[in-house]
Amino acid sequence: MDKVRNAAYKILLEIIQDGGYSNLELNSYFNNQEVESEAVVRRLVYGVLEKQIYLDYYLDKLLAKGLAKTKASLATILRLGAYQLEFMDSIPDYAAIDTSVELAKEYTRGMDKLVNGVLRSWQREKESIPAPDINDSVNYLSVSKSVHPEIAKLMIQDYGPEKAESILGQEHNENIVRVRVNLAVSSVARIMKELDELGISYETSDISPRILLISNKGVRITELDMYKRGHISIQSEGSCWIADLVDAKAGERILDVCSAPGGKTLAMAESAGYKAEITACDIYEHRLNLVRENAERIGALNINTVELDATEIFPDIIPFESYDKVLVDAPCSGLGVMNAKPDIRLREPNTKELARIQHSILVNSSTRVKPGGKLIYSTCTLLIGENHEVVKKFLKGDTYFSLDKEEILLPDENKCHDGFYCAVISRKGDHTQWR
Repeated sequence: MDKVRNAAYKILLEIIQDGGYSNLELNSYFNNQEVESEAVVRRLVYGVLEKQIYLDYYLDKLLAKGLAKTKASLATILRLGAYQLEFMDSIPDYAAIDTSVELAKEYTRGMDKLVNGVLRSWQREKESIPAPDINDSVNYLSVSKSVHPEIAKLMIQDYGPEKAESILGQEHNENIVRVRVNLAVSSVARIMKELDELGISYETSDISPRILLISNKGVRITELDMYKRGHISIQSEGSCWIADLVDAKAGERILDVCSAPGGKTLAMAESAGYKAEITACDIYEHRLNLVRENAERIGALNINTVELDATEIFPDIIPFESYDKVLVDAPCSGLGVMNAKPDIRLREPNTKELARIQHSILVNSSTRVKPGGKLIYSTCTLLIGENHEVVKKFLKGDTYFSLDKEEILLPDENKCHDGFYCAVISRKGDHTQWR
């Protein structure tokens, strides 16, 4: 039994059957099992999830009874085999088929001949299967870019078919890890010099001046001394860009309403040289533990944590009208970071419910902004209904706030190929209706 494919199969099945998240399932498996090549397992798991809807379209045509009546175990093996045949040139076709047959013998008794036949049919017949009609823009985009039909529909509504196809067609460079330089204790120039001395390749970011793009070939970022010292942290460019827009300064009181796992929280603390008072909140205590652990690693002692549900009235420990800046990095559909979290592609986004939650959090959070302060609303989605419309509704209902600026990073217009939205909103004066 091939241990790498076996691991990928088990992780994928867990995600599909239990609705788990790919990063959590991968980390859980690696923490409990020894794996020959974690990198290859990750490539297989993320790859199958990223291309699952595309793979399913063609597998459905090659199965006599279709894919809908196929058990999850068998469908997972077929997807693994088809993904290797279609997208992994480094793996010989015979190896992709043979290892899939072995998986079938182990986990789907009596289905090994079917797996062999379907994958050999993929080799011979896949190219002759008609692609979805381009005039059916939702189905065409859903299959060609491998996203849930509702995602395709919403993206077309917001951006039109051509722009939606361009946005959804962007893919991460999987050989790059993005790291944030801790400006409170180091500098970009100093970290670049250290990387040069270690012979590690890197590039600078066009999106955030404190992000470096490091080649991860043979490099474990978390084992580098500069990481252990707290001089760098792993963070995407778009996420750091949000923290840059907050522009945290020494002496300010800052509230991070939906902070976990703490990337933006720490980035703000570093911006202020650890001299801002930052309160980090989250609905789950175990997620706040991640904020504390990360803060301890970088030596940020200026971060307090508070467990709260931001959709409800804030407790007195979060004082009324007392923060210079309040960041609402709201829960969202995450369509801007599908490349890093490919399981998002498979799920129908509940945008109406998300927009309701986002607006509720924004309204509650606004009561903690002091006169002259800033309210910053951000998401990692691209949908207008979760971004512009939420801010528009908030501003319409509260004339004490005004929009300073509103920006969006589109995946097809930046090298990081992620999508993020941010609105910076100013509090104008006393809000007597709250008193």
